[in-house]
Amino acid sequence: SGKTTKYIGALGQTDLEGLAWMNLQSRAGIVKTYNKEGYTVVFETKKNKTTITPTVRGKDISFHVSVESEGWLMEDWIIPETEEKGAYLKELEKDFADMAEQQIKQVLHKLQHTYKVDVADFGEVLRIKEPRVWKQVKDNWDEVFSEATVTYKVKVKVTSRGSSTK
Repeated sequence: SGKTTKYIGALGQTDLEGLAWMNLQSRAGIVKTYNKEGYTVVFETKKNKTTITPTVRGKDISFHVSVESEGWLMEDWIIPETEEKGAYLKELEKDFADMAEQQIKQVLHKLQHTYKVDVADFGEVLRIKEPRVWKQVKDNWDEVFSEATVTYKVKVKVTSRGSSTK
C-alpha cells in the first residue's frame, strides 16, 4: 500500500502479464494459447502501443485501455495448408487478444476490488491529462480508482511465423 507502505498482497505471474499489457513503457511479452487442435501456440510481442484514456463526467472517472501489439509466433506445432494460413493466423490473433484481455481483467479485479490500490499508474495518466480533477481526488485516489470503470481492447497482429514444426 502506497499510503501505509505495508505489504497487502502479491500478484502472480498471470497478474503481472496483465499489468504489462497496460504498461505504457512495455515493449515485449509472451502470450500462450492453444489452437483448435489443442496444440500450444506462443506469441511474442515485439512492439506494443498502449494508450490509456481517462474520461471524467461529473464525479465519475473512467478509463479506456487500448493496446495494439505486433509480434511473431515463437512456437507453433502445426502448420496448416497454404490456403488456410490466412484464416489460421486471424484466428490465432483473436485468441491471443482474448487471452491478453482475460489477463487484464484478472489483474484489474485484484487491483480494484481485492487490494484497492493503483499500481498500474492510472492516477499518473489522470494527473497528466486532467490535472484539475487529479487535485480533487489525489488524497483518496486508491478509493476513487477502486470505483472507476476500466474498459480495454487488445488488437494483436502476427507479423512473422517464427519457429514451427516445418
